[in-house]
Amino acid sequence: MSILDALNRFAVNANAFGAAAANVLAGGIIDLRNRRNIGSGDPVYVAVDVNAGFTGGTAVHFEVVTSDDPALADGTTEVIGEAILPVATLTTGRRFGFYLRPALAPTGRRYVGLRTRTTGANSTAGRITASIVHQPDEGFFTYYPAVQPFA
Repeated sequence: MSILDALNRFAVNANAFGAAAANVLAGGIIDLRNRRNIGSGDPVYVAVDVNAGFTGGTAVHFEVVTSDDPALADGTTEVIGEAILPVATLTTGRRFGFYLRPALAPTGRRYVGLRTRTTGANSTAGRITASIVHQPDEGFFTYYPAVQPFA
């Protein structure tokens, strides 16, 4: 089992759905100005549990971003990890993880958070719990950069 640090948690049973092509901040943000151990040079992952299945749209793009803006919406935003999954696979109880680029600290950005974006039609449901972890749990399917899990 992964060791979870409550200060490295993005979301607990948070809404992660919205209008098609709109970025939705899933849960809260982590303020890197407050000292956080987010890997210290070791590989880190985002572990995601689907608490309520997603409906609507064709796929959901999960992305961890850093930004100088606490809303993660301005032009300083940089994607540091992502996974794209078909809505049909995002059922209640699904667990997955994805790799974060090791360059988290050197970005110099203050905030880090998890955004979702639905492709196709609007999504009307979907809740997740998501955290940064040092090692994903057994049973997590982990997506690495440039690997899109549609197969």
